[in-house]
Amino acid sequence: TLLLFLNLIPALADQVLPQKLFPVDKEMRRRVEFWKRVYTEVTTQQGFLHDLNNPEIVYEKLDFKNASERQIEKMVEQRKSEIRKTLFSLHNKSQQSSHSALKGKLREILKSRKNISFRDLAENIRFQRGLSDRYMKGLKLSGRYLEFGQDIFKRMNLPEELAFLPHVESSFNYNARSKVGALGLWQIMPGTGRLYGLKKNTLLDERRDPVRSTQAAAKLLRDNYRTFRSWPLAITAYNHGPASIRRAINKIGSDDISDIIDEYQSASFGFASKNFYATFVAVAEIELNSKKYFPEVSLDPPLRWG
Repeated sequence: TLLLFLNLIPALADQVLPQKLFPVDKEMRRRVEFWKRVYTEVTTQQGFLHDLNNPEIVYEKLDFKNASERQIEKMVEQRKSEIRKTLFSLHNKSQQSSHSALKGKLREILKSRKNISFRDLAENIRFQRGLSDRYMKGLKLSGRYLEFGQDIFKRMNLPEELAFLPHVESSFNYNARSKVGALGLWQIMPGTGRLYGLKKNTLLDERRDPVRSTQAAAKLLRDNYRTFRSWPLAITAYNHGPASIRRAINKIGSDDISDIIDEYQSASFGFASKNFYATFVAVAEIELNSKKYFPEVSLDPPLRWG
């Protein structure tokens, strides 16, 4: 079944982050709601076909339980091709298409989104795997670490909500390691760890230490904020690097995160970086409303640290 979603506001209003610290404008809210769906509605055995630049435009939910990675890739490419064909037929004003229901829904989109063309949509179909099962595991684990994590941020006079960021980075798995060598709850790179005093030798890597790595991440986020005086930019710089964010600001002449996402073009500033702040807001709002989204999950008891 083909689906098309453009929900900007959840059915029941969620508790949100302090808007003075973590602002979310209309365009950012679209992205946030998309990521909330990714983290609550679909598992890693499912996913959404959606628009790259306007991720809230979701064409279809795919389910590939028990399928191999090759079968999943084939299914995704087949459905992309079919949707792309329909979009190009709309662009060319063709009357022949097997997806007449999708045509009608897409026409409705264009009435309210004047800046989007069918050709743009056809060339930017993306697949996003679901993360709800991963979030559930992380939510359970977060009970161990959030209490002292929030305390570390509060002691440094930083927003305690920043302690939710490991939901994005590692799902609160202190052993998580990325393909590029980032490690721990906060996915800290080796060079960043050295810069912020984390020890690493053949016997020890403090990037795995929940307390020491949280202290280092808090210092990094504090330094980013001192540079940009903006939490959306400080958080994005955590992912993309402060030098790169400075280049983006200089290139487009704006320090507004939505302007940067819409206007800045760079090979390194890809989908993940553009959506990092929105993803953080999404996981934080889910955490703040966890009983609504995951009522069955019991948090692990807090770990005590000397």
